[in-house]
Amino acid sequence: MVFTPSPSGWCEGILLALADASDKPFVFKFIDCRRDKHGCVSGGSHRRRQVSHQRKAKNKDIARSLRNLHLLVGVADSTDDTSSLLAQFTPSAAKGGLFLAGHLLSQELINVLTKVEAIMNDYHAHNVQVAKGTKTSERLAKLGIRTETQQTNLMTYLSQTLNHPRDKLENALCEGLRFQYSRGQNRFYDSVNGEHLIYTREDGLLKAFDAGGGEVDILRPTWDKSNDEYEKCWWSESGGADLSGCILLTNK
Repeated sequence: MVFTPSPSGWCEGILLALADASDKPFVFKFIDCRRDKHGCVSGGSHRRRQVSHQRKAKNKDIARSLRNLHLLVGVADSTDDTSSLLAQFTPSAAKGGLFLAGHLLSQELINVLTKVEAIMNDYHAHNVQVAKGTKTSERLAKLGIRTETQQTNLMTYLSQTLNHPRDKLENALCEGLRFQYSRGQNRFYDSVNGEHLIYTREDGLLKAFDAGGGEVDILRPTWDKSNDEYEKCWWSESGGADLSGCILLTNK
């Protein structure tokens, strides 16, 4: 997700990596396949966000991030302090955080990890904060809501007044401000391929909808943390990868 600007691009990278028969760890397959097809791991159309990365990344930073992410899943399950959790996601991989993950992307990662039940504590996925360094925070600053405390108080007020969860209100706030400050543009798009699904999680249940809004039956993932194979999953620091070098993120 940190390398890819849209859900469609992420899904494409996953499918390409699944079709790669090499013995490289999955995340390295994802990067190589996206780079080889588009010239850059973040290449492709239908951008949902702007990603920022250099020409290459250290293998050890990627491996550390995966291991740190595994540990942070445990932190998420042990606390309801979302601000503290986010503060642990955003430092560099060498300092226990995630490579290239800022405040907004960290919240998106928590949301996805909760939906696939890697994180079992639903609280953080709904307790969405106004992300630092985003257009939303800049636009709120124009309205006099500049500090993190003021932004938190705003979300509390909206939640109590409108009786809606913070994740829905943060999204509404973001879109409302974008509409207000987009110079008359009143049509917005998200990147949803007709073959892809939109997922929500309500009352602990994962639901999926197609692009037309119809609910679709899905196979929910299971995580057997008592199984030895669980410890050999995506957060493994080795997995056959050469962690001494770098991987190219772009050929451009």
